[in-house]
Amino acid sequence: MRAWQEWAAAVRLLWRAGPRHTVALTVTVVCGALTGPLVVIATGRLVGGLPGAVTGGPGSTEARRVLAALTVFGALILVRTGLRAVEGGLAAVLKLLAASVVEDRAMAAGTGPDGIGHLEEPGYADTLRLVTEPNSRPDQLATLLPEIVRPRLERIGLLVLLAPLAWWAPVLLALAAVLTYRSYQRLARHVHGSMQAASAVIRRAGYLRSLAVDPEPAKEARLFGLRDWLAERMTAVWQSGMAEVWATRGTAARRACGAVGFVVLAEAAVLGHAAFAAARGDLDLTRLVISAQAALAVPALGWVGDADNVVRDALLGLRSLAALEARGTAGDGTGPAGTADSSGHAPQARRDIAFESVDFTYPGTDEPVLRGLDLTIPVGTSVALVGANGCAAGLLNSLGLIGAVAFVVHLAVTGRTGLGAVLLAVVLAGRFTGHVVGLVQTTGAVVELLQNAERLRWLQAYAEREHRTSTAAVPSKLRHGIAVDGLSFRYPGTTRTALRDVTLRLPARGVIALVGENGSGKSTLVKLLCRMYEPTRGTITVDGVRLDALDAESWRERLGAAFEDFVRFEFTVHETVGVGDLPRVGDRRAAADALCRAGAADLPGTLGAGLGTQLGSRWQDGVDLSTGQWQKLAIARALMRRAPLLRILDEPTASLDAETEHLVFERHIEAARRPGTNGDGPGTVTLLVSHRFSTVRGADLIVVLDHGRVAEAGTHDQLLARRGPYAQMYGLQARAYR
Repeated sequence: MRAWQEWAAAVRLLWRAGPRHTVALTVTVVCGALTGPLVVIATGRLVGGLPGAVTGGPGSTEARRVLAALTVFGALILVRTGLRAVEGGLAAVLKLLAASVVEDRAMAAGTGPDGIGHLEEPGYADTLRLVTEPNSRPDQLATLLPEIVRPRLERIGLLVLLAPLAWWAPVLLALAAVLTYRSYQRLARHVHGSMQAASAVIRRAGYLRSLAVDPEPAKEARLFGLRDWLAERMTAVWQSGMAEVWATRGTAARRACGAVGFVVLAEAAVLGHAAFAAARGDLDLTRLVISAQAALAVPALGWVGDADNVVRDALLGLRSLAALEARGTAGDGTGPAGTADSSGHAPQARRDIAFESVDFTYPGTDEPVLRGLDLTIPVGTSVALVGANGCAAGLLNSLGLIGAVAFVVHLAVTGRTGLGAVLLAVVLAGRFTGHVVGLVQTTGAVVELLQNAERLRWLQAYAEREHRTSTAAVPSKLRHGIAVDGLSFRYPGTTRTALRDVTLRLPARGVIALVGENGSGKSTLVKLLCRMYEPTRGTITVDGVRLDALDAESWRERLGAAFEDFVRFEFTVHETVGVGDLPRVGDRRAAADALCRAGAADLPGTLGAGLGTQLGSRWQDGVDLSTGQWQKLAIARALMRRAPLLRILDEPTASLDAETEHLVFERHIEAARRPGTNGDGPGTVTLLVSHRFSTVRGADLIVVLDHGRVAEAGTHDQLLARRGPYAQMYGLQARAYR
């Protein structure tokens, strides 16, 4: 898509979102741009009339002309401020309307094709990301286009004011602006092109970050000690993707320096010519002031600021949206208002949203945010809420500028200051107020950064506060086992007790099964044994040493676990298994051995690149697996560590059939009872968690949990003989499988 096609598509998007709002915004932007040259003319007449006013005195005709020029100057400043406020409100409403159109088109593009194959393609995911990410959403064009169009229209008007000075002055400055603009556009184009090329790599870095910080993979990330490994890998992937971006940016920036130098020379030539013309008497004071202001402002026509860069991002998102639509047969996502829905029923009537005398204060604060809010939002309308702070700040800024100019003019007319002071005040006042606005915006950004830094400091302090200093070493092998005494636990921020007064003995080299209904506390106990949480009350000891006295990371290094909510690590096959023992993550033979023990020895052979196959359909050449295959990889990951003190299988076979689950559990029970080398092993405790009672009947000890308590414990035969909860649930399941 060419540049003019992109801009045409942007205009079509806004027109489709709201034709009336688009027309109103266009008129407002054009009128706002006209105020710039008019203010410059008013300033020139104001300063040009001052010598006569000083000579004639305060009551003279010349003084009244200066007063009239000052009045026009002030009125234009206020009109410009008002137009900016109106422009902001219209742009905000149009952005809301455009956002709705973009969402409709994106949804139609995604649901238009009959199949779902396009949703699994990496290229589709990258394109969709560009459409939906905040930085590249096309609806931003509603607020961004006025920010870049209005200043450029204003500078074009100033070029016209330079024509009386010399025919070549506007030509020279326009050429300098064009060269500058093209240089910056080339820089932006190269940077955005390299960013687009690195999109997949950046997405990979984001995925690695999510594995480190998101709650879903938190258990396995901590259990297998992946924190530093994920951080280092994310940094390496990010830097590999950004290296070309940085190189491109540096090369283009150096080329842009030449254009900047030409702008400086062009501006110096025009201003120097104006000064010599004024010295010769060929240029009066009014024309000198107008020419000087125009010459100083016109080069900004070629500057490319943050708004221009974000516009390029938004246009990239618009191109991506068009690419999504071109992939399928999606419609335009629009339909006539009031039509029936897909079921043939007429849509239900919608009512207005009304706020009546609403007061609101955030919890924990005393200052009301809303006081007596009365507002009615009619059905089918878009509403933009514009705060008064920004408008008030703009008005105060304008009044300050008018007051400063009026005061200096008064001093000049009364003979208390010279013409140079007036000229300096008039020319610099507008620039100063602009810098003040920029300073305020920058200060706000700095404050936000400081707030983020404070949040980071709080997180670091929280981590240090929660970190417990170890006072004992993790044993090399278990002699007695793990003891749970009077254990109670309540999840942070809740009032429900998940475990209550649990007392257990998990003997070394023993196979223990935890059974119970959903919500009985099985997975909670597993998390406490992995030291994901600290008990609310009670203790866990390892060979008589309190678990909270051991270093958490050192303890987890001696664990192996597979969970029901396992993580689908989208690495290569051998890495997805190998992260279970990070020092051997690159050992393909170890990964193959773990897969064999997990009953998945044939899985790599079904994949194109074997153990080197990239998993995850969102990646280039990536493949997806069935839930059962993913689960086998999770079990193999739990078997990577050679001599764990505690091996946990927390319903890791929930997606497998009952027969396969039984075989997996039987294999682990046999392996747990097999003596180590020379009859001496680590004394591993094997903990099996399952809701299928028949699969754990061979365990040394079966513990039945019910509502966070130990209901009963014993061997399979003992529990059947008691005819308690275990016998009842076992009988129900046995009859169900007959």
